[in-house]
Amino acid sequence: MDSLKSITLKDKVFILANCWANVKTSLINKSWKNLHPEFLTDNDEPEDDVPLAQLFNRLRGPNDPQISEAEAQEWAAGGAESELQRYEVLTDE
Repeated sequence: MDSLKSITLKDKVFILANCWANVKTSLINKSWKNLHPEFLTDNDEPEDDVPLAQLFNRLRGPNDPQISEAEAQEWAAGGAESELQRYEVLTDE
């Protein structure tokens, strides 16, 4: 019993983080299917397969223009100098 009392809150957090890191994605998916079957379907595409333009357009503001897939790919390849940079970078000057 004394050994349990010597474990600090920090130790408990690290133990919990270690346990969570060892949980497999497949176990989480199976658990969700049991809890809420319509939440996950076999037709769900992995998050990495979502087109970049679709992600941009989901995150855009109400006054921001739609972005094509070609523009999104150009931005991803070209960095901040591409056509998609429409906002002025603020400085102290």
